[in-house]
Amino acid sequence: MSHSSSSGHAQSCMRACWRWFHTGLVKRLAVAGFAAANIMLLSVAVWAGRTGEMDASLQTLMHWLSAAIAVPAVAYAGVPFFSSALGALKNGRVNMDVPISLGVLLRSQRTHGST
Repeated sequence: MSHSSSSGHAQSCMRACWRWFHTGLVKRLAVAGFAAANIMLLSVAVWAGRTGEMDASLQTLMHWLSAAIAVPAVAYAGVPFFSSALGALKNGRVNMDVPISLGVLLRSQRTHGST
């Protein structure tokens, strides 16, 4: 591979990364990761307390804290999927974002419904 094609590929990759960063996708991914990490920490505390050492009201509080973190994170991080799916449905089409959005929304509803 020549040097010029290699540098052209690198520049193309840098432009793609910059567009990805500039459109806010990295921030959405960071919010989702931060939320997931905190929810996992809370769930470890809940599961560790299932041996009877943690009061049921404290377990309920941990579940509600997890939900309070998850709902805005799903809403914010899922905007690109939700808006693309809605746009496709408005045009009478189905794209890959439709089942992804349905899966995220249904799973979130089921999870929070059991809390």
